[in-house]
Amino acid sequence: RVLICHVLRYTTFYSKIKDLITAGTLGDLIAVNATEGVGLFRTEFLFLKRTALPDEEEQFRLYRRMVEDADGLPITFRILDAGGDKPVAALHAIQEENPFLGYRSIRLLLSRPDILGAQLRALLRASHFGPLRLLIPMVSGMEEIREVQKMLGTIQQELSERGIPFDPRIELGVMIEIPSAVHLSPLLARHADFLSIGTNDLIQFTLAVDRNNEHVASYFEILHPGVLAGIARVAEAGAKAQKPVAVCGEAASNPDIIPLLVGLGITHLSMTPAFIPAAKRVIRALSHRKAEEMAKQALLATTILEVKAVLEEFHNSP
Repeated sequence: RVLICHVLRYTTFYSKIKDLITAGTLGDLIAVNATEGVGLFRTEFLFLKRTALPDEEEQFRLYRRMVEDADGLPITFRILDAGGDKPVAALHAIQEENPFLGYRSIRLLLSRPDILGAQLRALLRASHFGPLRLLIPMVSGMEEIREVQKMLGTIQQELSERGIPFDPRIELGVMIEIPSAVHLSPLLARHADFLSIGTNDLIQFTLAVDRNNEHVASYFEILHPGVLAGIARVAEAGAKAQKPVAVCGEAASNPDIIPLLVGLGITHLSMTPAFIPAAKRVIRALSHRKAEEMAKQALLATTILEVKAVLEEFHNSP
């Protein structure tokens, strides 16, 4: 995800909205040259489709190369988000009735400190060569944040004692994907450096709908009043704590929905490179005041159809 300052300076609303590239492979980083950073790098691509887990040195070499290639632009690395729809063969995943609600993501990593520790050490070492941030996936409460912070502190002390350089100011953010994280967002915002809303999982867990199930896929809708209320709550929590709040997922790259996200108080939008030009055009022409007014009306809506009507009126207005 990338801050496009040369465009945002000329917009009709405040220039805190940041369009950031969502990267999944090294090839995606090519687009960084035209932007201001990577707002979400999915580190699981390193672990997928292989029989052995990458060790610390392999990860360090790759992360270092990435931050060096970014030429001073920040990269947000999401810690390994394995499980669910991203199975890692080398982890020999257990059979579960509902893997999306099971042994996955940060839950898996906290039970495997060898894997989490190796990745954190590699990322900390790479931070010496360029700016990067860490993002914890599938956070449900303060416990996960404290456990990761504790491990980070231990590793930082070990690296210092060994004379290995790293950036001591490295930022740690949390993914907001679970309803409990939405409810606790005021608390999480005080203890994290930034928040990132994963809309795909948030919609799925908020509405109890599997978007890959054709029988209920129509219920998968970001414009559901319950989903919008959750996004608004997280944005408000971030604003009160003076912490940035990002949105990633399909919604962040939808030109029709971007004004609504801006009006709700989202400060960063994370999208794949192909969607950046369209997002830039929308943001450049957007009035922040009008976006806020429209978002307030949308939050008063009681159905998805009413929200869509508010959006349609906004887009059709001069």
